Amino acid sequence: MQLYYSSTSPYSRKVLVFAYELEIIDSLELIQVHPFDDPIELRQNNPLGKVPTLILDNGEPLYDSPVIVNYLQILANKTAFSVEDFVSQNRLQALGDGIMDAALSLVLENRRTQEQRSPFWQQRWEESILRSLKDFEEKYINDAQQWHIGSIAMVCSLDYLLFRLPINDWTQKYPKSANWFQVMMERQSMKITDPRN
Repeated sequence: MQLYYSSTSPYSRKVLVFAYELEIIDSLELIQVHPFDDPIELRQNNPLGKVPTLILDNGEPLYDSPVIVNYLQILANKTAFSVEDFVSQNRLQALGDGIMDAALSLVLENRRTQEQRSPFWQQRWEESILRSLKDFEEKYINDAQQWHIGSIAMVCSLDYLLFRLPINDWTQKYPKSANWFQVMMERQSMKITDPRN
């Protein structure tokens, strides 16, 4: 299988970390691309032109990251969990992905000239991130104590905030999340996939 990814994409990182943790990373041929360069091989396999994109052995493409991690979980035969676990893990994955969505939108907006930027959307995305961080800290951090796709999505999203939006340092306001984050960042899969390397 081939995985088109970007080392700075938090969605790609989530898939890579999950593949490392499932011990199936060696079954993937990793192809690094820059999606904003519109590489033709990416667009031919994914009309959205987004990473990550997984090409199966039969040539069929899979996208986006939640679909890919579901497929990898099935492939690794790691799908047996309770309804409660399914809810908590996938709620966290959606929360982490939502933080990624808002953060990426904010990063791209900040790259526009001052005159082109929309204060309305910047404030909306910032508020979305802050509400999500507050919910994680107050409601869902216990669901993330075990290492699963939800906790992976959350740690990747939190590190993306520090990587791309360090001026909005969340670690001071959310100490429980910051402590949890520091522990999770010690995992080898997080170190290997660090975009700063």
